[in-house]
Amino acid sequence: MAISMVIVAFNLVLRFIIIALIEWIGEDTYSERLSSITNAVFMATFFNTGILLLLVNANVTEHPPIFLTKYLKGQWYDYVPGWYTTVGY
Repeated sequence: MAISMVIVAFNLVLRFIIIALIEWIGEDTYSERLSSITNAVFMATFFNTGILLLLVNANVTEHPPIFLTKYLKGQWYDYVPGWYTTVGY
C-alpha cells in the first residue's frame, strides 16, 4: 500500500515538472503545447506506474542479457496467484 502512495506522489511531481519543462520550451500553438504535455505525461505515468512496478517485482535473473537482468531479483518468477494479490492489484 505504501508503494502505491509513493508512486502516486511521484507521478504528481513528475507531471508538474513535465508541464513546466514543456511550457519553458514554448510550442508554437496552444494545441501543440497541450499535445506535447499530454503525450509526455502519459508516457511518464505509464512507465512509472505499469512497467516499473512490474520490473521491480520480477525475477528474471535466469534470462539474458545477464549484465541487465542480474539486478532484477524480485520475488516473482511468473504470474502466479500470489503475484496477482501482491503486485497485480
